[in-house]
Amino acid sequence: RNGLRVAAAGGPTWPVRYGGHRIGGLWQIDQLLVGRNWRVAAVRRSPDLGSDHLGYVADLCRADAD
Repeated sequence: RNGLRVAAAGGPTWPVRYGGHRIGGLWQIDQLLVGRNWRVAAVRRSPDLGSDHLGYVADLCRADAD
């Protein structure tokens, strides 16, 4: 209804560590929402910055309005 959609998000992001070991993620807990006038050119997980989960870095391009 509001024109947002969930875009493919590049892989699991949580947990980064389990039992003291780095595991790099098992589940995708974050969503990448984009509007109808935007297109996802690239998406990747962020580097490990010390959080309990990884983030996303997305390159967005303005699409022509429909």
